[in-house]
Amino acid sequence: MNPGEGFLLKMANPGSFHYPDYQIPRDGQRFRDTEPLPEVPGWELNPLAYEYSANVTGVMHINGLPVLDDVIIGAFVGNQCRGIVSSMEVMGSRMYFLTVYANPIPTNETITFKAYFPDSESTIDISTTLQFVNNQITGNPNNPYVFNIPNLPLTAPQNVAIEIAGANVQISWAATPGATSYKVFASDVPDSGFVDVTSQGSFIRNDTRPLESFSNNRSEDNRSRVSWTSNNTTGLKKFYYVKATQNN
Repeated sequence: MNPGEGFLLKMANPGSFHYPDYQIPRDGQRFRDTEPLPEVPGWELNPLAYEYSANVTGVMHINGLPVLDDVIIGAFVGNQCRGIVSSMEVMGSRMYFLTVYANPIPTNETITFKAYFPDSESTIDISTTLQFVNNQITGNPNNPYVFNIPNLPLTAPQNVAIEIAGANVQISWAATPGATSYKVFASDVPDSGFVDVTSQGSFIRNDTRPLESFSNNRSEDNRSRVSWTSNNTTGLKKFYYVKATQNN
């Protein structure tokens, strides 16, 4: 069968298959627009250069907890990128449908993984690995493979900004990889006396993440940011700092 006219498909497990939509130009030739791979600095991949592949359906955990942020996962053999995928929201979780490529069929090839966090522009090694087996399907939405980063120290929130609007104080920052919550501290002086004022305000998260934002030139508006807003009824000058935390 020729692409665009039909495919012979074999499903490893029972389920529903949704055939992709095709566009038909005037000359009658059929083709399908393919979604571009996420762009990550230094990760180069041309899937058309490979003949063999395997598939991984997984979720990502940091320090034992699911990651709900935008993350791009790359598969590697040594320094050669063999797969790139961004997450999709499935059943309330961020899930990854990763295709790993090889050519020719390797006999003993270990696939390692890296996670790229677009919001902080940082890359972190994932501890889990797989052996490449052609046509192998690892994980599924009900029992996903876990891309695990077990001991990631939380970094201080970056790109912190503060705005004053009347009696309201709003502090915002880029989402911290691995953080599940944040604490806000305030003091009347800059270098001591800070107390936890988290409960005095409310958090809002900017979760608008268009697909085209998965690139190395994301605009600041497309980066995931967290903000905390409080009412400063005293009118006195305050000094603030933010701490990323992870609740188990």
